[in-house]
Amino acid sequence: MISFFYLLYFTTIASGIIPLLVAVLVARINKFQFEKQTRFLILLSSFRLITEFAIIALAITIKNSFPAVHVSILLSFLAIIHILNSIYSIKLIHLLYIIGSIAFILDLVLTSDLFKPAFVSSMLTFSIIVGLCIWILHQNEISDEDEKLIGTLLVFYLITLGYYLFMQLLIYKSKSGNIATHLFFIFNLLFNFRISYLIWLKRKN
Repeated sequence: MISFFYLLYFTTIASGIIPLLVAVLVARINKFQFEKQTRFLILLSSFRLITEFAIIALAITIKNSFPAVHVSILLSFLAIIHILNSIYSIKLIHLLYIIGSIAFILDLVLTSDLFKPAFVSSMLTFSIIVGLCIWILHQNEISDEDEKLIGTLLVFYLITLGYYLFMQLLIYKSKSGNIATHLFFIFNLLFNFRISYLIWLKRKN
């Protein structure tokens, strides 16, 4: 019998396909013309989906999925920086690329390694995303549609930041850790549906 954990996990993975299916439908409606922001939303969804499959593959083959997590944190960070920059110009964007890359390298060779949690890069890049979202939301030039997207990213990465910090303070196999993991899967599920909706809004009427 499949446990609730695995049922929720595979449901979350399956939901990651929905943004890409919606993107295909919107592409047909828009005659395969996408603005830059939408392309990076699709890219972000693709990274997330590929990461989930990579996590499963590594868990089966080498009994350790952290290599996929390390790479996912960096690629997702770069994609989100591009999305935020498409909404409001980030003057120090190249510096952010460097910071994200340095954090990634530090977790590989100094603060952690490829087969352990990416604590420094996750905490740093998630915090940068949260800070940028808050800063951009205070700008008067952004549209209501962009506010919805930024608000979605802000809420999700606040939750993700809290989850990663929480899991560092607790034993993964504790009861509290299991509950936190289940809730995090649910938030991922909701995030995938929300991104699907935001991509759908990009269709041309």
